[in-house]
Amino acid sequence: MKRVALMVFAVLMAAEAHAACTINIQKEDLGRGRAYELSWAAVPGATKYTLESTRQTPDGNTTTYRQDVTPRPGTIREDVSVSSTEDVTVTYHVVATGGTEPCTGSLQITYESDPSIERAMRKSTIPFVGSVRGANGSVFKTSLRLRGTRHNQRGFLIFHPSNAAGNDLDPIIPYVLAGTASTLEWDDVVASFGVSGTGSIDIVPEVSDGEWTVPNAEVRLFNVADTGTFGTLAWQTQAHDFHSSNPAAIRELTLSVPAPELRLNLAIRTFEETLAQIELIRGGLSIVVREFTLASDFLLFNSAAGFLGNDLRPGDTIVLRIVSGGGVPLYTVTDNRTNDPALFMPPVRVIHDVGVYQAGF
Repeated sequence: MKRVALMVFAVLMAAEAHAACTINIQKEDLGRGRAYELSWAAVPGATKYTLESTRQTPDGNTTTYRQDVTPRPGTIREDVSVSSTEDVTVTYHVVATGGTEPCTGSLQITYESDPSIERAMRKSTIPFVGSVRGANGSVFKTSLRLRGTRHNQRGFLIFHPSNAAGNDLDPIIPYVLAGTASTLEWDDVVASFGVSGTGSIDIVPEVSDGEWTVPNAEVRLFNVADTGTFGTLAWQTQAHDFHSSNPAAIRELTLSVPAPELRLNLAIRTFEETLAQIELIRGGLSIVVREFTLASDFLLFNSAAGFLGNDLRPGDTIVLRIVSGGGVPLYTVTDNRTNDPALFMPPVRVIHDVGVYQAGF
């Protein structure tokens, strides 16, 4: 009997010791409830810490991200942040291994939705459009067809002129699409705004049945000639693939300077305040670097020579780079003889349900 009592006591003591090895995680708000510093005292003997971030996904499932934190003496500190269009609660769980016994700790943080993220994410963008007379007698236009992807879609098209910050006075066109068989078409969509020139278009939906969804956009850029039109297709995109909150955001686009019979224009369309660079490389050496601080919803657009000078040589390399912030890098190449245009931009996902975006776990 005495032996049994001693065994029970030993089990209870072990359980208490195990329960006592708890990591006390503290948090400090670094940025209006959207960025925090987690901290905890170093565990004696610990050789590794694993930080787990668990949240409920929009489809009702649970997902967990894990990352290793380097052990160090004193207090361990790790920054965490979330960018989201909806309120989201994240459970942070720290596991220390390598000590005399396992040690764990947990902390929950509720992040509120970010209005700036909502504005950037809950829309679709056509990065480059135009209705303008160009060099060598060219007449460039942009056609647009919207096709419904859900029932009862409505919202606004907003035209932002190039080389100017987007603002509330930019022209708009409302759209209404009853269902997936509904379409709206504009043969010269920029002119339909009552303006001319180059720019970009935001497709901004209104909420319907609790969802923010955008229609599919079929875009064609073309030159009008006596013998017909010569053109290229363009695409709608969202900020998801380019925004700074996305760790896998697209940051660069590299191109070669073409032969003189082709004229080259460069562009960057931002989704937030952005620091961008345009670099000219020749023979592996950096020749020119131009840096630009751009507002959100800004289309930076000019000829390659206008950005980098007239000493461009066929085969030179140009890099369009997003240093901070987020934007779509793109360029156009136009045949000087036929005015036949081509548009190049990174391959992107087309997302029609733009209501939920979460990143930073």
